[in-house]
Amino acid sequence: MGDLLFVGSCNGMLHGVDRRTGEGRWTYNAALDGGKPEFHGRPLITGELIVVGSDDRRPEGVGHVYAFERSTLRLVWKYRAGAGVASDVVQLRETAYVVTLSDEVVALDLRTGAVQWKLASGASNDRFLPNSTPAIVGERLIFGSLDGTMYGLDAKSGAVLWRRVLPARVSTSVAIVGDNVFAGDADGRIYRLGVAHGTIEAQLRVNGSPSFKLVRAGESLLVFVHESGVMTLQSVPLALDAVRWMQGAPRPGWSSFAWPYVWKDWVIVGRETGEFVALRLADGQAAWQGKVTGTVSGIGGDETSLYLGTTRGTLIGYALPAMMR
Repeated sequence: MGDLLFVGSCNGMLHGVDRRTGEGRWTYNAALDGGKPEFHGRPLITGELIVVGSDDRRPEGVGHVYAFERSTLRLVWKYRAGAGVASDVVQLRETAYVVTLSDEVVALDLRTGAVQWKLASGASNDRFLPNSTPAIVGERLIFGSLDGTMYGLDAKSGAVLWRRVLPARVSTSVAIVGDNVFAGDADGRIYRLGVAHGTIEAQLRVNGSPSFKLVRAGESLLVFVHESGVMTLQSVPLALDAVRWMQGAPRPGWSSFAWPYVWKDWVIVGRETGEFVALRLADGQAAWQGKVTGTVSGIGGDETSLYLGTTRGTLIGYALPAMMR
């Protein structure tokens, strides 16, 4: 975001950090708005705004969606979203879409934060499980609910165009590739559905529960899979005909706090013990690695640098050698 990194933390603070020096330039304390908020979802960055959701995973939790002016970081509006939003914010034209921890899709006017429409799945979320990040394709919003229902919605009105019931909770984000919708469920399947009617076109069984973010990498999807207390990273072809490769790490495996970050020819993942590893997209083998103090909780980068956040509240920037750029 220009010369600034926009970083959310688990203590309810948002930070604007100089990407060259690491110097803090700006902060916003969401805890002053009530509750014990944290930031987990990726923000939406438009030409004018930064829109991000906070979450407070308690029965009495207080969460908001915030919109800040990109040029000044002035708060433009905020929307009270129950216990909050732990998934990513997505956009179609002048509307932002979020999914709250109560499994409700909310469409918000980007200019004012006014609610345009809502759709609640009716699923209970007493355990405050992470919601599925929705996706936009054409004029449709595709949403996967905690009760296992996939929805194709008219993005403008919220009208339900189709429903498809899966055997278990939708446990990953929704990914769109062309006219195909991809999502995983908690019973260990990854599905490919048609955008038009939600017809299941293919499915693949994996060993464990696919979790969190489905990340596109060329002709494959990358996904964390949780089995018996260990998190592995798996590469799955878009055809869903087999697992292309699987890469693990010593127990407890990869950190679920930091989603896989695709950077050039590698995917970078972190561990709760502080190691971070660049795996080759082609075969999943380790190409290079490093270590920080604390659990790796966020990974990002640009053309010349890699940025890692930790649960200790540290942000670390690495200037990469020319051969890696």
